[in-house]
Amino acid sequence: MMLKSTKSWQIVCASLLLLAASYGIVRACAGGEWDETYTSNYTPEVFVADTTQTPFFYTWLFYYQIGFDTQHNERFNTTNVADWNRYLKGSIDSSSLDYLLNRANDASIDRFAAFFDGKALPDSLTLKVKGLSRSNPQHKEFVRYLGYAKKCEQYAVFYYNDYYWEVKRILPSKETLGKLEKQLRTGFEKSADQFLKERYWFQLVRYYFFYDSERCIAEFENYRSKLTPSTMYYRTMAYAAGAYYATGKFGIANYYYSLIYDGSSLLKTVAHASFHPQDESDWKQTLDLCKSKEERITLWQLLGIRYADEVRSMKEIYKLSPRSPKLDLLLTRYVNKQETAIPYSTNSDSAKAAIAQAIRWCQQVANDGKTSNPFLWSVSAGYLSFLTGDYPKSAQYYQKAAKSAPNSPLAQSQLRLLSLLTSIKLLPTITPASEQALLADLQWLYALSEESVNPRFRYYTAQGWVKTELSKKYTEQGDIVKAECFTTSSAFYASNDNVERLKAFFQNPKANAFEKFCMEMSEKKLADLWEYQAIRAAYSDSLGKAIALMEHVGQTSTLLGNPFVGRKNDCHDCDHAALQKVKYTKMAFLKRLNEAEAAIVGKDAFNNAFVVANAFYNMSHYGNARAFYECSVLGSAHYAPYAIPDEFVDMLTSNQTAAKYYRMALKAATSNEQKAKCLFMLAKCERNEWYNGIFYSDKKNEYRYDPNQVDFIQWSSFKALKAYSSTKFYKEVLNECGYFRKAVRG
Repeated sequence: MMLKSTKSWQIVCASLLLLAASYGIVRACAGGEWDETYTSNYTPEVFVADTTQTPFFYTWLFYYQIGFDTQHNERFNTTNVADWNRYLKGSIDSSSLDYLLNRANDASIDRFAAFFDGKALPDSLTLKVKGLSRSNPQHKEFVRYLGYAKKCEQYAVFYYNDYYWEVKRILPSKETLGKLEKQLRTGFEKSADQFLKERYWFQLVRYYFFYDSERCIAEFENYRSKLTPSTMYYRTMAYAAGAYYATGKFGIANYYYSLIYDGSSLLKTVAHASFHPQDESDWKQTLDLCKSKEERITLWQLLGIRYADEVRSMKEIYKLSPRSPKLDLLLTRYVNKQETAIPYSTNSDSAKAAIAQAIRWCQQVANDGKTSNPFLWSVSAGYLSFLTGDYPKSAQYYQKAAKSAPNSPLAQSQLRLLSLLTSIKLLPTITPASEQALLADLQWLYALSEESVNPRFRYYTAQGWVKTELSKKYTEQGDIVKAECFTTSSAFYASNDNVERLKAFFQNPKANAFEKFCMEMSEKKLADLWEYQAIRAAYSDSLGKAIALMEHVGQTSTLLGNPFVGRKNDCHDCDHAALQKVKYTKMAFLKRLNEAEAAIVGKDAFNNAFVVANAFYNMSHYGNARAFYECSVLGSAHYAPYAIPDEFVDMLTSNQTAAKYYRMALKAATSNEQKAKCLFMLAKCERNEWYNGIFYSDKKNEYRYDPNQVDFIQWSSFKALKAYSSTKFYKEVLNECGYFRKAVRG
């Protein structure tokens, strides 16, 4: 891979210098609940125990788990308190130090400085700081230094808006800062205390980073050899590295960033974000600056992470030290990238060749057994083989991995999970023997939960994949009942024979352990099947049969509106909000509907037929009783007919049965008012059937809009209704229904 130097990258690097200077960066989009845990089978935490490496696991976020690193102003708060607490030997308690270092403003610090000149502290400050003593010279030096440090915050600390990445900022002028540079210089040169001297040195280098890059570099280089690397040392080096970068000395800048990355856990993300070789030339310069093999290894790891070229970096590190633990992070990144990339089989030939070559190298390393983490390499070689479709080789590597598996629940779970995936792929067909062989692992997989396993363990994707794969295999071998248990399909329920076969499966008194497991896995349970059949019977106007089937369901849900009332305009929300003297469950609705239907032949034929017609209308998607058909099989919350599964849309949107009973009511009507009502409701049925044929018959129409599309025709019942213009109902309809007004005018 050749490194590139582009204008866009130069702009990015200019902003990344701010990271080394402890600037803030954009805070939006940090983290989130939906992460790689839900899209991967390979858990990097299994293999890399060093938690300082965690942010660099492969992720679509900027950093794993945290998103953007936004801690630039607060990163060292806790460390500073702990360092000063040790230096002051606990003479000032930690909460007081936290206030002084992290929360007190300039004016408050000036009050504490005045305290050492003999002035009294106000009560508000004595309550916040305990233990400060005029007789302790360390306390006096601490407060003096703190006064200068607070003034440095004018240019060193900046808070970004949560939603904007601002690159430009206005620094205070040197004149505004007054004697600050001189005060820092004096403190550095006169301090005999090493602890204080380091901190004055840090402040001086940081000052020059903002105001004089060359002096920043000189100040750092003049004193660095006198210090042992520490947090303060690496913080200071970060500013020097930024100054080198600003002056175009990329080789040494990136070398320093690698030292910071390796030496300071708190600055790892800062160093990583700032590290950016421009091309192969300055990359070679950086490598030439290394004083040890370990420094070169660190550089290669950082390059692999920064440029997402893990394989190149792994090869170079492996040449230097096959047992380097810095290989581990890069390998986990590469594996996670491969599992989330486009499927291997769909790559171009050149891409396949490159991937195959990289995987062969990983497999060879696993075979050689020279690394410090053979479990990682064997598992990774096995999973990479799985991803490229070489399932026998995948199984061989997992067997090899088992011999070096750590005795930890997370490692054991990872190997068990990936081995299960391969075992399923290796099955040519699923036999009773293979079902029993798989059972324990399947039961384990689907018993996993956030409470029962490490929360970082990635098993969600496997749970879905295993169901899909088993369902596919069962379908291919003709066992559609078990296939349905693992992955449900609306098409399965289009056949009542299928439903009966599934019912028989659920009711088998001699079911074995695997069959019982299938029943547990099924989204649909026996009661769901009875309910679905009862609903279908109701739509076919077989009410007695529907009631008998619904008896098996047990308690049924309650409808939200009165299904026996008719409306001029469809408004199920209005009906749901209306006062209801009687609340109907699905079973109660069926029984009442059956009674009304049986009474149509009696003396009150019109009212009973009209009520039955209303019920069938409201049972449809257009009415107020959609809840009647909502169930596990048919689904729920269908916002439009487009959302209804294809297999059920005709049944749930049809108004033909309702129209049949409205015509019965019309025939039995004894007044013009009654006839007008029947004709209007018939017109609504005609309208809905027209919608079904014109719009809802093609789901592509959901995303089409034609302003010239006809949405109204002269339905025959509207034409017939015109003959009843003298009725009260006619006038009400004319007032409420725009379509009817068009019909009258037309």
